[in-house]
Parts: sequence; C-alpha cells; structure tokens
Amino acid sequence: MRRRLFSLASLLSLLLCVATVALWVRSYRHLDQLMRRVPDLTKSSGHLRITTWRGSLFFSLASLSGEIAIYDVTPQVDGYRQLTPNWRYSWANRGDSRPFVPMAMRQGFGRDEHVVWDMEPPPVIKLRGERVKVTGRAGTETTLAMPLATFVVLFAALPTVSLVAWGRRARRVRKGACPACSYNLTGNTSGVCPECGTAVPAKAEARA
Repeated sequence: MRRRLFSLASLLSLLLCVATVALWVRSYRHLDQLMRRVPDLTKSSGHLRITTWRGSLFFSLASLSGEIAIYDVTPQVDGYRQLTPNWRYSWANRGDSRPFVPMAMRQGFGRDEHVVWDMEPPPVIKLRGERVKVTGRAGTETTLAMPLATFVVLFAALPTVSLVAWGRRARRVRKGACPACSYNLTGNTSGVCPECGTAVPAKAEARA
C-alpha cells in the first residue's frame, strides 16, 4: 500500500513538473495572471495575484482603499475571463509586458513593495488614444518573485527518487537477490525472502 501511494505521488509530481516546464517556456512569450478579489468591506478591499512572466512566478498581495478617477487608461491585458465572482484570469501576448515595478532580484528571488491601483471593472478592450474615465482604487501591493526553475527542481525530486529506487530493485532482481533487502536468494525455492519476508519475483527465483 505504501509503495502504491509513493508511486502515485511520484506520478503526480512528474505531471506537475512537466506542466511547470511548459509554463516556464510559455512565460517568455506570454504573460498569464490569475487574480482573486477580496469582497468589498467598509470601502476597502484587496486582491491576490499569481503571475508568470519571463521565467518567474510572482505572488502579489494588495490592500486597496478609497476611490480614484483614472483617465487615459491603457489596458494591461490582451484577454480577460471571469472565472467566478472573485476569481478572474487574464493574459497578454506581448513579450515586452511589464506587470510590476522592476525588482531587485538575486538568483531569481525578490521582494518588492509598491503603490498600485486597480480598475473596477477592468477595461477588456484596447482603447486607442481615447480619454476614458474609470473608477479605481489605490493602495499598496507586496510582490514576491521566485524562478519557475525552483518548482521544476522540487517537482522533479520525487520522480527522480522513484526512478533510482526502481533501477536498484531491477538490478537486484537481475542478480538473483531480494529486491527489498538485497539478500542472496541462491537456492531459494520457497518464493519468499528468508531475511525480510518479501515475495520473490519469478525472475529472481528462476535465476536463483
């Protein structure tokens, strides 16, 4: 049972690793952003943003208050989709998109606190030089940056351990030893390892 759970966890981790690699490659040509808006409470609100951009994953938490009038709005996204009342997804196909203030990052990691404003509702069409007034809120946003390569390494760790363990077991079976404890099964006819009680694979028993 434990081995099955380990195998299932390894498979899930491998799928996450592959998905992260695909997102890593996509981030150099597209900007993807998932946002959760906190419901309005006493004229203050906030949002959580998860963004991928140029090989990095950004976590942003903002606290907004008050109302401001924004003119000459230039949309930051090419696409927009409302997933639930509080969750929305947006994307940009421009390689030069800059969603955040440039951050001082070392080895891909960084933290930045900056002033931000949020439009409600966000403009989802391109406005070509038109003067538009939109209601928005201003506040402070804290952004943490992490390289996507970090998640690739983390997700690849468990499949790597599983692959090494599988190779070790296969090597022991080829040598006629117990796959669990490497006990020499030469002459064993019981089908069970006398050292640890593990059932002996047919190939190991036949070789022994």
